[in-house]
Amino acid sequence: MKKTLVYKHKDTLLQGSVHIPEGKGPFPALLMLHGFASNRMGNQDSFVRMGNQLESAGFVVFRFDFSGCGESEGDFFDLTVSREIEEAIALIHFCRQHPEVDPDQFHLLGMSLGSVVASIAAGKHPELIKSLCLWSPAAVIVDEIMKQGTIQGKSVDIIKKQGYMDIRGRKLGPALIEDVKTLDIYGTAKSYQGLVKIIHGDADDIAPIVYGEKYMEVYPESAELVTVSGADHGWASLEDRGILFDETERFFLRGGNENEDNTGEQ
Repeated sequence: MKKTLVYKHKDTLLQGSVHIPEGKGPFPALLMLHGFASNRMGNQDSFVRMGNQLESAGFVVFRFDFSGCGESEGDFFDLTVSREIEEAIALIHFCRQHPEVDPDQFHLLGMSLGSVVASIAAGKHPELIKSLCLWSPAAVIVDEIMKQGTIQGKSVDIIKKQGYMDIRGRKLGPALIEDVKTLDIYGTAKSYQGLVKIIHGDADDIAPIVYGEKYMEVYPESAELVTVSGADHGWASLEDRGILFDETERFFLRGGNENEDNTGEQ
């Protein structure tokens, strides 16, 4: 069963969806955090499909649009990673209080920049998160902006010239560039010591797999990296997406309670 949800964060309404399995709760649950300039549907409905699969496996699944994205209020122009981290932490508290949720079995899943947000949120509040799954983590954002001077291949100089950058038909302002200077992605993430699964394609040209591998250094005792041969950033093929979904379901069904080998390849 799917329902719509609305959460008010400060003065901004965040639109969401929740999948609730059949039967009597409380159930284990997770919150899905979407990527840069995306929404709670996920690319090619990946979050909807993953949510359906996990609902069938007995999980309550929450999906929300960050402010300025999807159906949520707010302006994409003002997007920052710090704003999304703040919203994610607020949503974690909100979702854990849902009557169908077992708060001691609450998990987090992120895609791309959403994986970065998830890892930092978990690092800031490790006691709230049972396990953490990162799809195609885009920690590249710091190097991309600070060293290369680009955002997804576009020079940030254009923001200095005209005050914004065109991102898929939306205006992105300068706040993101300034915000990235303040981030310590891996340093904050390492405070989380629960079970972590990283799933990354070795053909990812948006967030190269070296950034997923770096997370293995952050979580040396608790992480597993699954490298999917030939998979791109958006998991565009049926085969790659099937691997992604099945690996994710298998991980969450473990409940964050067991250890496995920390490397793998598909």
